[in-house]
Amino acid sequence: MLERGGLCLVIENRVADFATLRVPLGTWQDHLSTEPVIALERSALDAIDW
Repeated sequence: MLERGGLCLVIENRVADFATLRVPLGTWQDHLSTEPVIALERSALDAIDW
């Protein structure tokens, strides 16, 4: 897992809380998707940085 900024990760009740997004914990197969979750271009990342 990579971090770009100062968001605090909290894990409780088998959920990872990234302040703006909650992700249920599980295996990588549980989260497998052919669609990317976000764009990784620098401009897209800069737009969501705090």
